[in-house]
Amino acid sequence: MWFANKHDEGIMFPEHFKPFPYPTLALVLTAIKCCIDEWVTGKWGDISFTTQEYRSVYEAYLKCLKDFDNTTKEVHVLLAICTRIYEASRVRSGAGTITTESQCKVSAHVVATAIQEHEEGSTTDDESD
Repeated sequence: MWFANKHDEGIMFPEHFKPFPYPTLALVLTAIKCCIDEWVTGKWGDISFTTQEYRSVYEAYLKCLKDFDNTTKEVHVLLAICTRIYEASRVRSGAGTITTESQCKVSAHVVATAIQEHEEGSTTDDESD
């Protein structure tokens, strides 16, 4: 839904999905509850996933998540979980991980050569001005 492929909303709008939002996690948990309810008798039965039927479930999950976050706020447990959900979802979508490392790499040899040329006064620019 949000991370089915690298062009989905979760990938295209990281400012809204990183870390995975608590309300969105509560919605996922609510959808899982609906799926479990469909099998509560041991046989599958169609249950509509509607606001009328599941609003209270969603609100209870969201409150539970907020309470858990508040209780563990000093160690940021829920934030870490939601960050891992986002990162795993990126990889699963095919978008890969976000790297904060510079994509421009220059070898130590190239840097040393550039320093040496600078110190020797060698340049590639025309200095005839």
